[in-house]
This record gives sequence, C-alpha cells and structure tokens, in this order.
Amino acid sequence: MTTASETRTGLSALRALVLAMFMGVGSIALLSGCESEGPAEEMGESIDEAAEEAGDAMEDAGDEMEETADDMEDSSDY
Repeated sequence: MTTASETRTGLSALRALVLAMFMGVGSIALLSGCESEGPAEEMGESIDEAAEEAGDAMEDAGDEMEETADDMEDSSDY
C-alpha cells in the first residue's frame, strides 16, 4: 500500500514531467516559427540534396546495368 508521501512524490514527479513536456513542445513551436535559416541548416539541406542525387544516380546506374544484362541475355539466345 502506498503512503501519502509516496503519492505526493509521484504526483510531483508527474507534474514535473508534464511541465517539461509542455516546455519542450513550446520550445519546438517557437523555433519552428523562425523563417531565416542558419548556415548549419543550409548545409544540412545541401547534404540531403547531395545524398538524394547520389541515390538517384545509383538507381539509374542499376537500371542501365539491368538493361545491359537483358540485352546480353537476348543476344545470347540466338
């Protein structure tokens, strides 16, 4: 059975957790409202774009290799 002090401690911890969550969400909301991008965010976007372009290039190369293999298979059938 829990004592009154244990219950108060649990409620205090719960209140602290809820307060921390609200503060975190509020901070995120305030920061997301900023329209200007800093240099780190711009660099991150550049890295994301480069990674996406590299992935697209790899996919294109894979498609070309598959087509070449299909062509070689078709030519060996004769």
